[in-house]
Amino acid sequence: MQYAKVNTIVNISKSSFFILFFVINLFLVVNHRLTAFSSITFLILFISIYFGLLVSSMKKILNLKLMIFSFGYFFHYLSPLIQIKNGIFPNHLPIDNQYIPRANLILVIFYTVILFLPSLKVTFADSSKNLVKNITKNRLDFFNIITILMLFMVIMVFGPSYFLGGVSVYDFFDTSISLVIIAVINGLSVANFLYTLIFINQVRKKNNFLRLFLSFIPFILINNVFTLSRYYLAFIIILFIVVFFRDKISPFSFMFLLSIGLTLLFPILNTFRGGVDTYVSSNIWNTITNQYTQLHFDSYSQIITSLKYVDDMGYMMGKTTISSLLFFLPRAVFTVKTEGLGAILGQYLSETTIYGQILGDFNNLSASLVSELFVNFSYFGVLLVPWLLFFVLKHTGIEKEPILYGIFLGFSFFIMRGDLMSSFAYFIGAIVTIYFIPKKFFS
Repeated sequence: MQYAKVNTIVNISKSSFFILFFVINLFLVVNHRLTAFSSITFLILFISIYFGLLVSSMKKILNLKLMIFSFGYFFHYLSPLIQIKNGIFPNHLPIDNQYIPRANLILVIFYTVILFLPSLKVTFADSSKNLVKNITKNRLDFFNIITILMLFMVIMVFGPSYFLGGVSVYDFFDTSISLVIIAVINGLSVANFLYTLIFINQVRKKNNFLRLFLSFIPFILINNVFTLSRYYLAFIIILFIVVFFRDKISPFSFMFLLSIGLTLLFPILNTFRGGVDTYVSSNIWNTITNQYTQLHFDSYSQIITSLKYVDDMGYMMGKTTISSLLFFLPRAVFTVKTEGLGAILGQYLSETTIYGQILGDFNNLSASLVSELFVNFSYFGVLLVPWLLFFVLKHTGIEKEPILYGIFLGFSFFIMRGDLMSSFAYFIGAIVTIYFIPKKFFS
């Protein structure tokens, strides 16, 4: 009886939240300096995202759709409205009203397709239990020793200042080699701590403190706020939530935590990117209030850029997508390999707008998955590729492996924001170092 009352209160609270959420966002669109037609397209976009959040947050377990629609709300709906209202655009390309209906049409197609896609039926066989049977103390300790030796190598090559953001791997090696080194360093330290926790959680003996401590030290030194991007830190948090707390945190609760993270934690973590000195001298409040008009939220602006690029240069016909999927091939072998779409759009902005005069050669821009699909495959890509991705994921069995599923959910925001070349490279690196190598090592 008591449980039924609590359940009723929870359901009423959820319903009240979504009603209030709808009313606030309806007011946000109406009370805006947009043409009537642009306002209508933003409202349709919000409705498609709204129902996506509503449906995905009511599931029993954290799911990919929740991540996608959460990204859509903050990056493709809320941030462009704030940018238009303030007249401040992250890539210095004003959002022209004539492009808004086209951009929103592309987004409505994408999010409507995602809404009606079948959900992955997450039925985790407890692979953590199956895995722990193969994890012996000797193997785990050997894995720990390898990670500690790797930590000493990092100190010897890059120096202690590496852990405070003073130097980066990119200061010593070119981009391709740096990506591999970062994937190995970060991935193995995460894997070591993750599998140690899995082992301790299953065995539950009291004599594992030293083992836990020795795995935690490399993990926290290598994966801290000064050395990692916010997206990788978010990936780690989501991975650990899926592996250890998937039955304790509901999708609805996670949606709240994600909103708080994006609103407060996300901008604060950004102040650490320049090292400890940058953090000490930063204004945290300004960082929080101004973030939606900065390059971190340039996804919608880059869709506008994508439209202009296609109008001027034509479609890429899959070139950047194929180059991103084959990122590991050097250009000496893959001679037609392109830059990532973000870099290409950055170059386009430099040549056609004042962007180049303001930021010079800086082209580390995002290009969301939606932009990637449209620039390469037109509206057909936006409509059909999500179905293709669903069938690929379905046949990988990702929904049966909590670690693999956690990696994918953890990188979903990064992949959605793009560009695809960099996000896919980090994603594959994490799968290899955190899933496949330990699975082979402990088998």
